[in-house]
Amino acid sequence: MMGGSADVGSVGGAGPAGGPGFMNPRHVLRVVFTNEGKENVEFVVREVKSVLGDFAPRPERIALAPGQKAELDPMQSSLATEMETLELALTLRKGTVQEKQVLKLVGAQLQPIPAH
Repeated sequence: MMGGSADVGSVGGAGPAGGPGFMNPRHVLRVVFTNEGKENVEFVVREVKSVLGDFAPRPERIALAPGQKAELDPMQSSLATEMETLELALTLRKGTVQEKQVLKLVGAQLQPIPAH
């Protein structure tokens, strides 16, 4: 029906900024969905969970034509950890059917986050 991919970005040397309790993001999680089918699909991404944190995905509702891609807004984490593998749990809903997918990313390339 549909395939998805995810990549992880990292930034080094992040430290406190803007006041107590605030950390610059060290990792950014990006999730891209691709409709590899021959029909339009519409689904809802209910949640995204990983060791980097639990995220409220945006946009929540995605509609894709065949061959079309859609990316969730980047999800940032200030968790200071090096990772060789990352398990990413996605909960999707299409109509009344809810499904949980766990993606295991092995040897994911950590890429620097561009400075703003």
